[in-house]
Amino acid sequence: MADGTIGVDETNLDKLLDTEVLTVNAQTVHRERIRLAGALVTDLVKVKDEALNVSLDVPKVVGLTAGSALALAAGSNANIDGSTLPSGIIGKLMQVDVSGSLAAKWEILKRDGGVEVTVSVLYTSGLVGKASEIWKPPNKDYGQQAGDGVDTNFRVKVTNLDDNRTADFYATMYWDEV
Repeated sequence: MADGTIGVDETNLDKLLDTEVLTVNAQTVHRERIRLAGALVTDLVKVKDEALNVSLDVPKVVGLTAGSALALAAGSNANIDGSTLPSGIIGKLMQVDVSGSLAAKWEILKRDGGVEVTVSVLYTSGLVGKASEIWKPPNKDYGQQAGDGVDTNFRVKVTNLDDNRTADFYATMYWDEV
């Protein structure tokens, strides 16, 4: 095996610093080292042979409620409630899926007793257009609700927007509890 380094004039304006020539089993390999902003590339990059440790902050779905409002009369509304949030935790709304056979207005709410706070409002057009919608919060802390174990939960209020027909509506809510 032959090994050699060819020196290159450092006053050269080119980025090439030097070239290494390695010969292994009649195979010749040329390796060039270059200068970046006054430093050798080998000085800029440190290679370590270690196991890669990756930590992901992935929320787990703790709460899930699927509910329906069947045969909802024209122009009327109904509440689809999530389960009660336990005391001492914070529920973080992760996603809400809604669908219906007719046009509907969907209000995503967080509820504490008799107080409702609107998180978002969606509209679907039923089977003639977009029958379903998936809502996700703009960030992980957007739809928070502190639990009390009594009457705090997430709620979807659906309104049938049709003038004269009854329809079936469905909602599924997903949340994390921290």
